Formats: sequence, structure tokens, C-alpha cells
Amino acid sequence: INGADNLTIDSGFYKTPKYSVGDYVWKDTNKDGIQDDNEKGISGVKVTLKNKNGDTIGTTTTDSNGKYEFTG
Repeated sequence: INGADNLTIDSGFYKTPKYSVGDYVWKDTNKDGIQDDNEKGISGVKVTLKNKNGDTIGTTTTDSNGKYEFTG
């Protein structure tokens, strides 16, 4: 379409993360690998993210609910 460009509209800019990896750390009391309602998260656990070569590329600590997340 000829002349259809409208350069006066500013839709903003939002840079999305390239990745987001996260989960929960919890005490699996029945050892089934599934977090049940009565199995609470563990806070203060250091979680290390490594690349395919085994090099550490990030560390974080679980929050009060046992949740952690890496973004980049």
C-alpha cells in the first residue's frame, strides 16, 4: 500500500528477556517428585545455573516460598 506508513505513532519499546528459567525447591516428603499441597517450599537455598560445559552462568537464592528464577 503506497503511503501507508504513519511515523507519528509511538507504541513504546519493551525488551523481552531472552529466557526465563525457574521453579521451586521443596521438601518432597513422600519422594514422588511432585510438590503436594502439604509440601512447602524451602527458602534460602542457593541455586546455580550452568551452561552445557558445566560453567556457572548465574546464581540466585530461593525466596520465602522456595521459588527461584533466572532471566536474561
